[in-house]
Amino acid sequence: MKNWKAAFCYTGVLSIFFFKSKDDFLKFHARQGFALFTAAMLALLIPLIGGLIICPIIFITAFTAAMKALDYKKWKVPVINRLIKY
Repeated sequence: MKNWKAAFCYTGVLSIFFFKSKDDFLKFHARQGFALFTAAMLALLIPLIGGLIICPIIFITAFTAAMKALDYKKWKVPVINRLIKY
């Protein structure tokens, strides 16, 4: 069940609900999912490049991270992981 919750963290704002979780696995994916969501929102502020290039890359990255979460794995997104303090 917690693997599904971790996968839902990558759907956007839903990750906020798992920030205070006592489970480190959920907390890891919640923070990473929220960082990806924030990056996507910031990318949309960049005309043309943000919507056509950066957002699809973030979507594919979030999808890959969600699939890893379903397998009970912690996959650290290369750039985002450095920005998040665990």
